[in-house]
Amino acid sequence: QNRLRRDKPSLKKTVIRAPNILLLDVNSDVAPALDWLQQRLDLTDHQLNRIIKSMPTIVNLICENRDAIETKMNWLQGTLGVDNKKLGFVLCHVPTFITISDESLEPKICWLKRRLSISEDEVLTMMRENPSLLANSIEFNLQPKLNFLDSVLGKEEAGKLIRA
Repeated sequence: QNRLRRDKPSLKKTVIRAPNILLLDVNSDVAPALDWLQQRLDLTDHQLNRIIKSMPTIVNLICENRDAIETKMNWLQGTLGVDNKKLGFVLCHVPTFITISDESLEPKICWLKRRLSISEDEVLTMMRENPSLLANSIEFNLQPKLNFLDSVLGKEEAGKLIRA
């Protein structure tokens, strides 16, 4: 509670959102999981708190299968071309990113490349700078917004705006 700077109402919300956390021992499960996450991603206490507040289930995921989380982090780092600190930044903004499937990311990269006529490196740069792009649905979010920008600004101007 103190380490994460959580008052009682915030702690209560965390437990309500992730009740399985009550099954974990604070000293032998939770503290080591938080230590590992903080060290692995070079997080400040504030960043760690932000991730836990947004996705408290990550503590359980780390405790249940740290190797799988490590594998996912390595895959994300390789795919996005980011170091530990930058991956920490991405997870601070979209903590659920740690649960994104490999099959979910590839279509978004391909679609953005094709739709915006940009290279894979440019798409990955966009994703690193705006991690929430990855959390958005192509069909219900990205496509309608890009269609709107195209209709208002014209395809060429909309493309310049997006790449800026």
